[in-house]
Amino acid sequence: MDYNRFAKQDLVAMLEIIQSSVACDTEDGVKGLMDRTRCLVSADYSVSGFGDWHNGCLSLIKNVINLNYPVEWMKIYNQLKLYEKDPIIWRQAAEGGVHLWTETYRLFGEKTSKDFIVRASDFGIKHGVSGGITSATDGTMSIMTFSGPKKRFTQYHRAILSILLPHVNQALTRVCMSAVRERNFRLTAKEREILKWMKDGKTNWEISSILNISERTAKFHAHNIEHKLNAVNRPHAVAIAYELGFVH
Repeated sequence: MDYNRFAKQDLVAMLEIIQSSVACDTEDGVKGLMDRTRCLVSADYSVSGFGDWHNGCLSLIKNVINLNYPVEWMKIYNQLKLYEKDPIIWRQAAEGGVHLWTETYRLFGEKTSKDFIVRASDFGIKHGVSGGITSATDGTMSIMTFSGPKKRFTQYHRAILSILLPHVNQALTRVCMSAVRERNFRLTAKEREILKWMKDGKTNWEISSILNISERTAKFHAHNIEHKLNAVNRPHAVAIAYELGFVH
């Protein structure tokens, strides 16, 4: 990630959100993180939550933290199970990561229900950027959505949410799932050392040069760290490591 692309004030705001995510353990705290992220990505509305995920599909919404999505739309969405028709959910369930709605609608094309698009647009839910993390380990899927009526979401906003997602997701998980699940978090001394450089954004090749080991060995340890922390990627592993006190 090229951090030079971000405005200085946005970098400061992002760092503050990441730091606040570590200590966040209440619904109001999560709403605060969502609201600050909403401002950074130029959105009007935000909602996040968890659901059951299986074979690339969201089968049930279990926990929702609604910052300011229209309540009537949320009722319609849940009662009619519109998440089964929502291309944003389809893509998140299948791929995870962060995506602009314009790209997702283009990707699914004619598969997208026009009735669904019209219904959402009536409530000002027309454009946006969403991100989420799916876990094959416990069959859950998280999603954070930031939207509005105007087409103003760009790759810049996608990049911001890509950085913040793993950290805000940890706070969301902590609150929605009641507590961090019992797992074996034992890391070796070498894994902790490599984790420190992962936290600084170093690649496997850079870590191998710093520690005088092969790139293959660095990659092996990084993979083990992700596996032990039940993370889906490196940023997610770092976010979990912050929460557990492995890095500071």
